[in-house]
Amino acid sequence: MELKLICAKLKKWLSKEKIQKCNVIPLQEIPLKKETQCSIEKLDVQYALKLLGSEELFFDVLKDYYQTIQAKSAQIQKLEKDEDWKNYTIEVHALKSSSRQIGATELSDLAKEMEDAGNHKNVDKIHRLTGKMLEKYMEYEKILAPYFAKSQS
Repeated sequence: MELKLICAKLKKWLSKEKIQKCNVIPLQEIPLKKETQCSIEKLDVQYALKLLGSEELFFDVLKDYYQTIQAKSAQIQKLEKDEDWKNYTIEVHALKSSSRQIGATELSDLAKEMEDAGNHKNVDKIHRLTGKMLEKYMEYEKILAPYFAKSQS
């Protein structure tokens, strides 16, 4: 949705000769430069590599994801407790996107569901499912620790 709005604004303000149409390749058709043997529990690594384009970028994003799990989880929990639905929705939107980037598609789908609940102020659903979402999120701390725990100390 945001991308469509940005494109509409650009079309409005840019001259026609500055705008060029291009063909969009569906994500599943983008070839990887090389197949990776990397496999991480509960992550669709191949999907993430197609999305991000390189193993190096994937591991940079994955490291950032790992290092923020505790803080982001606590923040989402606090926003739910405080019933700050605007900021709650912003945070679960970010969780949805970052989880999708690393291939945590199941968590991303659940965060999307919670983002929708936040947008519609579905308080019962938020209170009922936030704990489940955060539990899934916190699982990645254990899963990713072997890759990054030493780099934190």
